[in-house]
Amino acid sequence: MRRLPLIAMGIVSLLLPLGTLADEPTKKGDEVPILRELSAKGVKFQEDGKVTKPTVVKNAKELAKVMSDEKELDRVTKEVNWDKQYLLVFSWGGSGGDKLTSETAKVKENEVVFKYMPGLTRDFRMHMRLYAVRNGVTWKFEAAKK
Repeated sequence: MRRLPLIAMGIVSLLLPLGTLADEPTKKGDEVPILRELSAKGVKFQEDGKVTKPTVVKNAKELAKVMSDEKELDRVTKEVNWDKQYLLVFSWGGSGGDKLTSETAKVKENEVVFKYMPGLTRDFRMHMRLYAVRNGVTWKFEAAKK
């Protein structure tokens, strides 16, 4: 019988620190990633679009010009913090094997490098990509190594 109060006190002492941690404000939710790919569903295909020249979108009004579906427009608008991010909208036509990759630069901080590798097949496909980029981050293209 003497052990029961000791066990109860032990359990309470283990749970007490968890309660204090839950009350602390977290800054993780305030952080915006440098680059995040979003679903490009609803993005209009631009026939004259080039993979090396994305459309820069800085607000919801500009986004409405490059998206055709209202539901998808609302979804993307909710996913982007316009005060801290802007969008890069890629739309181009090319081989079904075309690849567009991105990485944060290792040499220069706050820079994103996009690499494009054209596909080898002769089929024509529409490609659309949508990226949310943190404000203050620059981007550039480099030739992809084969």
